[in-house]
Amino acid sequence: MAADGASHHLSIQHPSDLFWSLADGPFGDRDLRRPHAQARALTRCFYVGLLSIAFRHLSLWDYYLGLRCIQPLWPVAWTAAVPPRMAAAAVLLLFVLGSLVAACVPDRLLARSLAFVGCLEFFAFLYSFGTIRHVHHLLLLATLLLVLLPSGRGDDDAGKRAYLRAFWGVQCGVLLTYSMSGSLKLLSGLWHLASRGEGVFTPSAFSLHVASSGFRFGVEPPLGGMALRWGALGLPLYLGVIYVELVSIAVAFRPSLHRAWGAVLIALHIAIALTLNLFFLPSILVLGVFLLASPFAPDRLDGRRAARDLPLVGRLLIPDERKPAGQAPTA
Repeated sequence: MAADGASHHLSIQHPSDLFWSLADGPFGDRDLRRPHAQARALTRCFYVGLLSIAFRHLSLWDYYLGLRCIQPLWPVAWTAAVPPRMAAAAVLLLFVLGSLVAACVPDRLLARSLAFVGCLEFFAFLYSFGTIRHVHHLLLLATLLLVLLPSGRGDDDAGKRAYLRAFWGVQCGVLLTYSMSGSLKLLSGLWHLASRGEGVFTPSAFSLHVASSGFRFGVEPPLGGMALRWGALGLPLYLGVIYVELVSIAVAFRPSLHRAWGAVLIALHIAIALTLNLFFLPSILVLGVFLLASPFAPDRLDGRRAARDLPLVGRLLIPDERKPAGQAPTA
């Protein structure tokens, strides 16, 4: 019996199987029908959201067709050879068409590729007139990673596992971007501390950031005045943000935290919008689909389990409840 159990636990066919076996994930010998069906439905929901974003830009048809003096980025280098109105119409229609086709048949590689190309071409065109903002980068990354989803219906367990691995890969990619952001904030703060300059670890950093944002956009953020008055809270808030972002990639391996972490990151974007006038609407869509509605998360939130799974600090807050060695089990 022990040998059978050992062979069961050692039947690792893919590196992600090992990680998920430690994290109580979906890639073991269990019923995969429900998470697989949820993942496929969420993929379609993502493309419907992408279509709504494309349709929102389509409503600005006259504005985009009136743009001139383009300095094309490399994905839209071809626009320099055609009239500006024709280029604007082409990228707008490609964005809408690609999103619509992918929303209708998200299991087709060609449809997902068309959605990515349309998304890339449109936003490359949009940012060919000046500063490149990173508001849409997470959306573009998710659209690219979804191209790697396996085609087909996934009728057998191998197909379902392959689809779930690819879907989990999108989650990893999304969370990795936040860890990269947290790492840069941490390194920048340490550098400024070493050079005795103003950085993220100084009490006035958050107030200065809010004030700078107000001057840059020429509009006072909704909660900008409150953020300036409560500047003393800036440092602990910044430290919390750095922690949340820095350890985000570890959350990919902790299904118990998927939905909670998605909610925290969405709340972070809401706070950024209210204090810095930076509205990351596409990121809300990505986080909502891939984390807040994660097919790997448990149906009911176990607060104790989630607290214990917090990266770096969870085991300190909630120690493992293990019996001392040699203690006989109770009847």
